[in-house]
Amino acid sequence: MSGGGVSASGSRWADWELVLHTGLVSAQLVLAICALGFPIFLRDVSGGLGIYLREHGIDFNGSFSMWQLAWLAAQAGGPDYFMAGTCVVFLIAGPILRPLTQLWLMWVPMRLETQKGLHRMSRHVSIFYAFEVMLLAVPLLNLAFGPMTNQFLSPGIFPPCEYLEIHYNTPAVCLQIGVDPEVGYYFTIAAYMLYLISGVDGSPTHKYLHRCLYPDDHTPPNCRS
Repeated sequence: MSGGGVSASGSRWADWELVLHTGLVSAQLVLAICALGFPIFLRDVSGGLGIYLREHGIDFNGSFSMWQLAWLAAQAGGPDYFMAGTCVVFLIAGPILRPLTQLWLMWVPMRLETQKGLHRMSRHVSIFYAFEVMLLAVPLLNLAFGPMTNQFLSPGIFPPCEYLEIHYNTPAVCLQIGVDPEVGYYFTIAAYMLYLISGVDGSPTHKYLHRCLYPDDHTPPNCRS
């Protein structure tokens, strides 16, 4: 294997394997950046009251990315800074640093001990990854928020609801808040799937790097001669 990085440790693997794992990790990094930058969900305020408010210039609809969620979490200050910090660590720092350190290992020439140290650090970073939480959170929020918010206002509680539901043809829905997946959600799915292949500790890419750095470590089961 030519080039820098893990090749300096005397790896026995061919150039194509380095190119393969470089491609996987690079794609993982690009998808993670897209998942962070594109809107992950849309807050959709529907129902007769929601339509009425939009017609009068009050629009509560809005799209949010994971980057924005981390920023919004800190707006109240105080203990909310810890929530924002958690978002930054698990939704931004971990998903970005893991593939960056892997690419650094594969292509930047370093002393063997430095490579092994970076490899250990990269493995620890891989723990701070929570895209899978967002994959569950978005549909669960939609399932919970819709029926729950629909109960906030009704003709019995707020008499104008009856007129609004008839006028805007939204029977039994005066106000409802939905959480609908957007393009960033699908980038998050793709990024997580690729992370399982090339990022998670124990993935094929992790095992490839381990073999390059520790060529004499034949962990069972080992089918190679």
